[in-house]
Amino acid sequence: MTIALRRPWVRSIAAVSVGLAAAFVLPFLVHLLPADGGPPQGARLLPIFYAGLVLVLRGAPIPALAVAVLAPLLNRLLTGMPAGTMLPTVLLELVLFTLLLVLAVRVLPASVARFLGPVAYLVASMIARPIVVPDVQPLAVLTTAVPVAWPGLLMLLAIGALAGATRNGARRDQAVPRV
Repeated sequence: MTIALRRPWVRSIAAVSVGLAAAFVLPFLVHLLPADGGPPQGARLLPIFYAGLVLVLRGAPIPALAVAVLAPLLNRLLTGMPAGTMLPTVLLELVLFTLLLVLAVRVLPASVARFLGPVAYLVASMIARPIVVPDVQPLAVLTTAVPVAWPGLLMLLAIGALAGATRNGARRDQAVPRV
């Protein structure tokens, strides 16, 4: 088993599989929570973003991008969520979110990059929603996203703090071990 996991493609398939499972199960469980008549719980807690955040911070950017593309499609196919125009919006938000995090991990110290999940979500939303729904202004997205999604933004912050950022499988603040 350990020999097979040394092959990069096996690690990538494993990372995508675990990421897709998390990006399916977490939103499914969150949508089971009772809604209080406001926005759906998924829009509040942002569970579909957690797996991509962890994958990027743990040094798996390609699997994170695969999960960003496949997770909304898988969720829509199996649960009907995200519904309506939210599918292209969530899909684009996830891809932009992941790309922004990949860039942050590559250019910033790990001590900074690991806390940028909420910022990446807000920037991705400000870019994606006006593209999908042209009448929406980017600042309007910001003024509605923060009051609705603040619990999810806090979750992204906490997950980033716990996951840490890596490069090539080792923390960027540490030396990369030679094998």
